[in-house]
Amino acid sequence: MSLDNAMVYVDNIATALAAADPDHTADYAANAAAYKQTLRDAITPLRDRLSALPEDRRWLVTCEGAPFPTSPATWACAKPISGRSTPTRPARRNRCAA
Repeated sequence: MSLDNAMVYVDNIATALAAADPDHTADYAANAAAYKQTLRDAITPLRDRLSALPEDRRWLVTCEGAPFPTSPATWACAKPISGRSTPTRPARRNRCAA
């Protein structure tokens, strides 16, 4: 999941909690904002380091059962460990040649 999508999840959770418990709407909003900053602080340095790599040197190695953990635009290619085809396997255009 991309950082942008994670932010949408956090916002949706805060909105749902506020709808169910309107007396604490401000608390949910503050907690969501703090958590989103925590996510930014953790992910931004990693994203910056990845973007500094040439695209042909960006590889993602993952086990077959794991979902594709980030947006495909982040990686030049993804290489599954076992080489078997599963529904979670990245699209062919996002996989390495060999």
